[in-house]
Amino acid sequence: MPEFDILTLADLNVDLVLANADPEFGQKEKMISGYLLELGGSCPIFACQAAKLKLRTAVAGVMGDDLFGHFMQSRLTECGVDVSLIEMRKGFRTAASFALCRENDRAILTDEAGITAMPYQRVTAGFLAKARHIHVGSYFLLANLRPHFAEILKMARSQGLTVSVDTNWDPAEKWEGVSEILELTDVFMPNENELMAISGIADLDRALEKMSEIVPLVVVKRGSLGAIARQGDKIWRVPVFPIQYVDGVGAGDSFDAGFLKGYLNDWPVEKCLRLASYCGAMNTTAQGGINGQPHWEDLPQELFQK
Repeated sequence: MPEFDILTLADLNVDLVLANADPEFGQKEKMISGYLLELGGSCPIFACQAAKLKLRTAVAGVMGDDLFGHFMQSRLTECGVDVSLIEMRKGFRTAASFALCRENDRAILTDEAGITAMPYQRVTAGFLAKARHIHVGSYFLLANLRPHFAEILKMARSQGLTVSVDTNWDPAEKWEGVSEILELTDVFMPNENELMAISGIADLDRALEKMSEIVPLVVVKRGSLGAIARQGDKIWRVPVFPIQYVDGVGAGDSFDAGFLKGYLNDWPVEKCLRLASYCGAMNTTAQGGINGQPHWEDLPQELFQK
């Protein structure tokens, strides 16, 4: 039996969120109303939710042997994520994103050195054989791995792993290489805008139909409109769970983890979708990517009833 249920090759970075931040150059000092230092990155947030749902989860990547790196390591461990595959490099700077927030808007500044640093040579057949499933997130940010993801996923499938992909948004809006990895994917989990951009079709139903011809199971996040999944000709829809919204950071990543909890335990698709939607919704009830995530023991029983 593999050591882990899920392995993800992670975009490891911290988030530093500054509240009521409206900077002005010219060496002017201005006050803010608060700040939050928290674990960031799509895959680390995903991994934390997966671990909280009792999936044996590991992340692999590179961080600096520095203050932020040790903070990340501590937060992942607290959530139950295995960090043994993370390389801590001395003299290396852990990646960080600085979010300057005001009212309903924010500006984000990211130092991406650590995100792009993991060498593809580390991802060997023996490395992959540690897990049942590999999850690919932040595809466009993992620059060293991106040209080799098709090779990695072929190797993973040859080792018997199943594959899920959530590309996240392409900053260049070119979506290069996605079609090649989707042919090797078991579960594709974009949001609605990403689905239409990747498919080249501006209609949700037609885009979903097209992607379902390539990927066996397509699961689409629609924000306040809930979620939809398609497997062949079968379609499932669930509404959004009503919550008191605070912060949307990481909601899609928590959604992904919820769905895979069910998928890896052979649940019906609708049941997987309900848990995914609940995890995504609960994520938004607290500031930061992991503080609102539900634990397995606290899930409401109605999630598992028809």
